[in-house]
Amino acid sequence: MKHPLSQSDTLLDFESGRIILSFERISIEFAIEEFLEFCELVDETRLSVLNDPDFVVGVYEDEDGEKKEILLMKPEDEDYN
Repeated sequence: MKHPLSQSDTLLDFESGRIILSFERISIEFAIEEFLEFCELVDETRLSVLNDPDFVVGVYEDEDGEKKEILLMKPEDEDYN
């Protein structure tokens, strides 16, 4: 039986011991034993990118008026002109 973990498309399947993450067109399935290692990898990557001067975080408002953040590569100086 699958149980929702949150309002997203994330499911915990207690019968198989799997966590299924879905985001837009992508679904990833993990054995519960592998899930924390994946989370650590994602968090390390996120922190590395956020601390990299070649990336910036932009903010925009979606169609529902909710503010969202987006990661962008910093444009070259000549792209500003």
